[in-house]
Amino acid sequence: MKLTRAPLPDLPPPVVLRSALTALRLVQRGTQALAPGELALWDAMVGVARTELVGLAARLSLAEHIGDGALSAEALAERAGCHADTLFRAMRAMAAMGLFALRSDGRFEQTPMSRALMKDAPRSMRDGALYFSSASNMEAWRSLEHSVRTGESAFEHAHGMSVWDWFAQHPDELETFASAMGRATAIEAPQLATLYPFAEITTLCDVGGGSGTLLSELLVRHPHLRGVLCDAPGVLERARDLLATRAVLDRVTLVAGSFFDRVPAGCDGYSLKNVLHDWDDERSLKILRIVREAARPGARVILFESVIEPHDTRPEATMSDLQMIVACSGRERTVDELRSLLGASGFRPGRVARGAHNSMIEGVAA
Repeated sequence: MKLTRAPLPDLPPPVVLRSALTALRLVQRGTQALAPGELALWDAMVGVARTELVGLAARLSLAEHIGDGALSAEALAERAGCHADTLFRAMRAMAAMGLFALRSDGRFEQTPMSRALMKDAPRSMRDGALYFSSASNMEAWRSLEHSVRTGESAFEHAHGMSVWDWFAQHPDELETFASAMGRATAIEAPQLATLYPFAEITTLCDVGGGSGTLLSELLVRHPHLRGVLCDAPGVLERARDLLATRAVLDRVTLVAGSFFDRVPAGCDGYSLKNVLHDWDDERSLKILRIVREAARPGARVILFESVIEPHDTRPEATMSDLQMIVACSGRERTVDELRSLLGASGFRPGRVARGAHNSMIEGVAA
């Protein structure tokens, strides 16, 4: 998503997005209920193939090659440097899942799904497709059984190191991951900005805030705010350009550091977006206690997390939860679990506001 000085475009209200997802799930479940169990199971078994097909389309830039027209597999293969017949077979499978459309004349054209794979699409999912279909992530998922048996990270079992150490050794994958997360945040940031009364805060520290996507949106929408962005030194260098593009760099203090060591003191608000879900309870508590050490009494900590409930069967929630143990050592948590972590780290649990994906959970420094 192209970032400008203006606020990012608002998504539909959370209730509308949740209703759309509910409708989609009902249609999928209704279709499964009508099909014989073995056919529904077959459809589930080939899920890895669908992930790879989406990743292939992103890596080959197929949507960009097609553009606003329609191309035969031969013409597309020439542009993408592929074997024409095999590309046709792959794209025919993509058309079966709605990623492209196969016309009666044998040419392929775009669908809303494929347009979302384009690098310059307003809400591009290209980097997300590249990350989730990456060899390292796919190999980690092959070790899910290890996680289920032991409760340990599948990624560490598969690769002999944490995903963060892996990224340090594979900067190209780190760049893809960071871009995917930044784009996801840009899509959601306008809605997150409405989940908390930021008028009650004057200085907000975004802990582990990456390139400043969320913080910049909050500053654009709340002109009274001043910001502090706390993350690794290399990340902060990338943040300068983004903050300057959004004309808020002069209102932000950049502080290099790790949330396992210390965070800037003296702010009256601390936001953590999708930080805790990367970590187990022990390390999540450590992060929150580090924030509590920096926060003066009455300061707020604002968690933006994807909330899951014990009997939650939403695919987006349950799969995100598993991704956390596969790739990291974390989990998605219930509201009560997040409030419990806040209480154990010295914050009084406060307000809760539900979003379409991430929700807001507040803590007040005791």
